[in-house]
Amino acid sequence: MHTSKIVCLFFCTLSVASIIANAQSTRVHLKQEATYSQSIQAIRDNQQTSVQLRTIRVRVVDHAGKVREFTPLMVYDPQSRLFFWDYFEAYQDYSPDFMAKQFASTVYITRDKLVIFTSSLIHHLEISESTERQDSLNQAQDSVVHFFEKEPLPSSRWEFKSVNYMKGMPRDFLKQCMTDINMSPPIEDLQRQGKQWRVRVRVQNGNAADIVLDDSYSLISTKFTINPAADALGGCSR
Repeated sequence: MHTSKIVCLFFCTLSVASIIANAQSTRVHLKQEATYSQSIQAIRDNQQTSVQLRTIRVRVVDHAGKVREFTPLMVYDPQSRLFFWDYFEAYQDYSPDFMAKQFASTVYITRDKLVIFTSSLIHHLEISESTERQDSLNQAQDSVVHFFEKEPLPSSRWEFKSVNYMKGMPRDFLKQCMTDINMSPPIEDLQRQGKQWRVRVRVQNGNAADIVLDDSYSLISTKFTINPAADALGGCSR
């Protein structure tokens, strides 16, 4: 009788462990139909190059049965094997093509890291970097998918340094026409000079800001250039 209990306990434990393992291996589902890949422009040694951008959609069912969907975004440089990724909770109107355009020419590759500069109305200038390397984009994707097996999952993992370059900006520098899209000034130029970063952003009204950062992305200076053909009150071309 005692032996039977031991045998039962052993096999029951194995069965429970197997169920748990299976549940953990199937609770993350990659939606293949939502995968989007594209080559985008990037910068290496102040010269144009290209990197791979991919977004995927994963469906996650937690132990309580709650279903959530996330959109991981990956940037991969085949030459250096440097890899950056982030994710956000998926929403219905997400456009991967728009995301690709936003990232184009704002990715800078150094010898040991991949740096992404993003213009933002809230944080002004956001800089993220990664030193992670993967042998291929597919291998990188596999590691990303496995990440979603953990709990709890925050809505995103975006980590960045915020730079407020707008201190002392001229009045109406950001003012736009009513017909313009209300968006942050896009990054027009990005260069690395010595141990400094030089970034130019340009507003839709033609005004521009030339930003100089040190090696740690701390603000050194900002030079504002006003478009003489823009209306000072409305920010609209005459």
